[in-house]
Amino acid sequence: MSTIIYTISEFQKIGDSLLAYQKETQSVYYCLDLSHRVDFNDREGIALEIKKFVNDLANANVKAYNERYGENEPLKMISFPESLPLGKLFLIKTLRSLRYNLDGEEINDCQTKLNFVLLSLCLDNLDQNPAYQQSKFQ
Repeated sequence: MSTIIYTISEFQKIGDSLLAYQKETQSVYYCLDLSHRVDFNDREGIALEIKKFVNDLANANVKAYNERYGENEPLKMISFPESLPLGKLFLIKTLRSLRYNLDGEEINDCQTKLNFVLLSLCLDNLDQNPAYQQSKFQ
């Protein structure tokens, strides 16, 4: 599988999706370990931290691409005009692909945090699955 360089708009959608997911479940706050930097009720502070995390992911992705292919793509800061968030399953798929692209590239613990975000999204998606909700222990 080759590295996919995501466009700025795709990272904006990832950011908007994580912001929407945070509003829905508040779990991104814990996945990114924000408790020592931002008060739980500080929505603006949490949003800024999520945007910083997405910028870190984007830069780690570019850095991994540059190292893997000997390129010199510049790192960029992402602005976040409002866009439609991705659906949860597509967000999971996108983040899993991004995790593969990073392949050990650690910038500000973003790969570790990405793993926690993915786990939270997957478990939340599983919890909402009607077949899972109806299953019984044997």
